[in-house]
Amino acid sequence: MKKSLYLSIFLAIISVISALILSLTNSLTAETIKNANIAKQNKKLQAMFNEKTKFTEESKETGDGIIEKVFKAEEDGKVTGYVYSLQSKGYGGKMRFLVAIGSDGKYLGFDSLEHNETPGFGTKMDEEKYKSQFKTKTVNDGIDSITGATITSKGLEKGIEAAKKDFEENYKK
Repeated sequence: MKKSLYLSIFLAIISVISALILSLTNSLTAETIKNANIAKQNKKLQAMFNEKTKFTEESKETGDGIIEKVFKAEEDGKVTGYVYSLQSKGYGGKMRFLVAIGSDGKYLGFDSLEHNETPGFGTKMDEEKYKSQFKTKTVNDGIDSITGATITSKGLEKGIEAAKKDFEENYKK
């Protein structure tokens, strides 16, 4: 009986120490991870426009939680478009992605930031075949869904529709 009590206490102490070490590691790396994610996002923003483009974050509060941020893209003092950072639910959980819309209403690009979609199906959103359709369409056109990835497609559509609606209500000329 005494032996099992000692083993239980020993196990509890080891668990507490492990939890503290994990917590410390998380707090030490959180800022680095955050900065890496910001750098990744900025690189993708630049890829949708060009290196001369400057981005400023628009203050945006939407109750639906789909639109995380809106970035105004400017080149030589002229607004060239907007990039929406969107969050929606896919088959594998939370999906975060960017959709760029030019000030004339043409889609300029799409890129994913984070997802856990099924390889070979939902991950097709990262393939050029899916991304390239955005360069030939306007907000008035429909976006093709991904074959075999219905839930992923619906999540993407929900985010794209939120961006389209916000663009038409606030920025379309």
